[in-house]
Amino acid sequence: QWLVLLPYLCVSLIILGAIAIPLAIFVSQSLGGKVAVLWFRLLGTFTPVFVELEGVENIDKNTSYIITPNVK
Repeated sequence: QWLVLLPYLCVSLIILGAIAIPLAIFVSQSLGGKVAVLWFRLLGTFTPVFVELEGVENIDKNTSYIITPNVK
């Protein structure tokens, strides 16, 4: 798993980082930010992340919430 993920992380860092940083400096911070968001979405797609939800039954659908994670 890491033998696939680590090269992908390195290549994406070099390519998308090399695009996002100059765009943010010389063209537009917004455009650089959009490339960074794309980069992080791609990383999130291929990185194994497991989430456990507790207390979902207590959520009122008519109320707004601010949800923060607890890292164990």
